[in-house]
Amino acid sequence: MKEDVMEFLLEKVLTTVAGPNAKTINSLIPANPRKLKKIQDSGGTFMYRYKDMIRSSEWLEENGFCLDTIRQGVSNIPNAGRGAFANRDISEEESIIYTPLIHIANKNLLQMYPFDDQSSGTFDESDGPFGEQLLLNYVFGHPESDMVFVPTGPQVMLINHGGVDANARLEWAGDDEDDVFDNADQYLGYGIDEMAEVRDTVLVAKIVAIRDISEGEEITIDYGASWQAAWDDYESYWKETREGKPHPLKADDVQKMYKNKPFETIETIEQNPYPEDVYAACFLSTANLPDGTQMTNQETGTAIWKFDAPTRYEEYDAGVMYIVEILDRVEAPGFFYNYTARASLGDGGFEFNDVKHVPHAACTFVDGHYTSDMNIDGAFRYPISMPDYMFPLVWRNIVR
Repeated sequence: MKEDVMEFLLEKVLTTVAGPNAKTINSLIPANPRKLKKIQDSGGTFMYRYKDMIRSSEWLEENGFCLDTIRQGVSNIPNAGRGAFANRDISEEESIIYTPLIHIANKNLLQMYPFDDQSSGTFDESDGPFGEQLLLNYVFGHPESDMVFVPTGPQVMLINHGGVDANARLEWAGDDEDDVFDNADQYLGYGIDEMAEVRDTVLVAKIVAIRDISEGEEITIDYGASWQAAWDDYESYWKETREGKPHPLKADDVQKMYKNKPFETIETIEQNPYPEDVYAACFLSTANLPDGTQMTNQETGTAIWKFDAPTRYEEYDAGVMYIVEILDRVEAPGFFYNYTARASLGDGGFEFNDVKHVPHAACTFVDGHYTSDMNIDGAFRYPISMPDYMFPLVWRNIVR
């Protein structure tokens, strides 16, 4: 009977109460009711499943590495965006940061193809890829290999290219007897096909200071000669084909334009259209209208709701952001404008709803799929080159 009750709670009650989170919660709770006491004694489902997550201060002192070396900031390198900076003085040959590496045996997996059938998730590969994922710019690799490595250590992806002026270098962890992390050396002898069968994160690299680095100084490494050549070619291509030409307006640009300007309605959008591939969107959590209020659009049969959230910064979540059509707008003291927005709030994507009293602050703009700057045709994509001394010959499967 206990097992029947447990099954009912997990399959029926939990699904109703937890909604989309039910599957995750269900995976943490054992189906056998006799184990529930052990979960309670462990301090909850998470600690029951992951008993080794909490370590003693003595264990951390012996095996841990303090992450006090790096902070992020605006890079000093032109057009580099963000960068990694020394959070304290770092001595020559000191390990700055360690990073586990997720290996991808074939970097072609990062190529992008158009959807053949979006509902089934199949791709149309007949005309070849139309681009590569942005992740390719942040992985480590080698020009003679198809295998690349995704760094997962904190702030590592912010370390920019310093060329001959770099103040740090990349090494395998375990090269120094004082390393707190040891590399799984046997994997350095695996072939790429063998590495493709390894499902765990087994390799760890580190960033080491080449010289003394002062607090506040930007940390850089040398991305390698092949990366530099690829970047130089890209710069030449950009100057020949795009420099000096107007750049199409994107969602961020339009958002600034409409910060203190009301959004267009169905009556004004024809005279003042948004740029191509830019769409109005709103963050929408809804509630029922008061009793006695019209709850259905008489012309379209669309259900009418009222805006309920977000009202706090923490509530602005991509999970409640919807592309909308603004039906009308009214001035609202303290809120600039309130809108009636039509959006598809259902899971199927076809059931539209009208939402009243949406404040201007809850609305924004989004770029259409694959139209943001990172998807510009011919955008730069090239992995960071690992030094030859790090890269085993058995991984070099590209003949040049």
